[in-house]
Formats: sequence, structure tokens, C-alpha cells
Amino acid sequence: MSEEIKAASIGKSNEAAHVYEVKDLLIETLDIMEARNKDKEALTGIPSGIKRLDLITNGFQKQEMTILGSRPTIGKTSMALSMIQHIAVEKKIPCGFFSLEMSPKIICQRFLSQVARMPIAKFYAGFLNMNDFKKLQDAASLIHKAPLYIVDQPNMKLLDLRAIARRLVAERDVKIIFIDYIGLIETENKDAPVYEQQSEVSKSLKALARELDIPIVGLCQLARSVEGEQPNLSQLRDSGSIEEDADVVILLHRERSNSDNPAQDAKLIVAKNRNGATGSIDITYLPAYSKFENKAIEDGVF
Repeated sequence: MSEEIKAASIGKSNEAAHVYEVKDLLIETLDIMEARNKDKEALTGIPSGIKRLDLITNGFQKQEMTILGSRPTIGKTSMALSMIQHIAVEKKIPCGFFSLEMSPKIICQRFLSQVARMPIAKFYAGFLNMNDFKKLQDAASLIHKAPLYIVDQPNMKLLDLRAIARRLVAERDVKIIFIDYIGLIETENKDAPVYEQQSEVSKSLKALARELDIPIVGLCQLARSVEGEQPNLSQLRDSGSIEEDADVVILLHRERSNSDNPAQDAKLIVAKNRNGATGSIDITYLPAYSKFENKAIEDGVF
């Protein structure tokens, strides 16, 4: 058993420190390896729904901060919602989503479009027939059962975000949190340079993931220099601290297109993986539903 030590002071906080005997950690680690050996698809973390991504990362891991970055309008939010659909709707894993940019009504409309696989343009045009309403009702029924909690607060302060995250974990048993997006989180020191504020946010979110023992996925905009090119780590916007603090950095890339093609090529680039491999993953983007999904390979394997 682990021994818990109440420290009089750890830095500026008064949190509990944990001392583990290595034999206890070893037993747990061997159990995880044995389970994975029996079931090759078993993950130690929460599945993203993108199978080849999960093969690289083993899912979203407890206590880790993952950064999902792209240029604006490439689809950060759509990618996050696609993952949340798998996590909360399909797997019924409690999930928190902090929406600092979009209204919850817009988020709900986009989510409904993804789950129903119905073009969101139909919602706005009003061209819905009886079959469409049936699909929407079926999708709404699935979403209604999902343990998904959307937090809507523009200009959210870092302290408020941390407090709400703690409540979601304590009261709703939330197992993973997405934040859209971290550049909109306000710190107490508004007069500090942007890179210092972003550094504070980054370090705080990493500490929060460890404190709550859950994965935190922060969406992040990339610098303009990446426009039209395949992104890389150096283009994480405003702070090198984000790159340093993140355990995993996933960059989303696709070509902007006005094509009527119902399925477009996209790519997820695992640019950093502190505890595993890196690599590039081909995925599919469905613009009608603003949804990303697995790309089928010719032999039928994802």
C-alpha cells in the first residue's frame, strides 16, 4: 500500500505528497503489461477513437497533458468533438468540455450533426424531411445518455477553470477534460507578456492533470507561419513552455479546400510523445458534418 504524507508545505501549496514502494508500482506495471499482452487492442488510457493514434499513444493517459494544435478553421474543435463522441457517447466515459470560444448551442448543433451524420447546412436551411427528423431523434437519444458536461464561460480565468475542473471530477466523476482553447484562458497578471501568461497556463494545466489524476487535452492555435505547410512543434503559438510542459503534442493538418468531395484527406502528426513513439497518421475529414474519423486502408485495416 502507498503511504500518504501530509507535507507542512510543498512550494506554495499544502497538497498531499505520496510515497510509493517500488514493489507496489512494479506489480501494477506488470499487471498492465499482462493485460495488454492478452488483448492487443487493450489500452492503458482513454481511447480517442482514432485507432492508429491510439496505437501510438495507448490512449489519453492519466496525469498527462495533451496539446491538440492547428491553424484556425482547420478543425481543432471538430477533431475534439469527434474524439468526445467516441469517449462520451460510444464508450460512456464521463467527459468535460470547456468551450471558451463557441456557444454551447453551436457546440450542441455540431455535435448533433456529427452523431446523426447529417449536414449541418440542413439545420440552417430548414430542408428537413421525416427521415431527417428520425435520424436527429435517434442521435439526440444517444447524446442524451452521454455523460458529457459542457462548461461555457468566455474569458475564463485560470483559477475559475481549475475550480470547476475539480468539481467536475469530484461531483461528476469526469475522467477526461478538453479545453477549447488554451489561448483564451486569462491569468491574474494580465499585464505580463503573452508568452509569460501562456507559460503560467501551460504549467498550471499540467499540474492540474497530475492533481486530478486524469488526462487534460488543451486545444491550441499554431503560428501563421504554418499556413499551407505541414505543422511542427516550433509553431506552437506564444510560448515554448507549451511544448516543454506537454506530454503529448498532436498537430492537425489538412489542405483548405472548396471541393465538393464528401471525404477529404487529413493528417494527425504526433510531434511529441514523452513516453512513446511519434509519427504521422492519415485520417478522413467529412466537411458536411465537420467530423474526423479513421481512414480505411485498402486491406480493411485501420
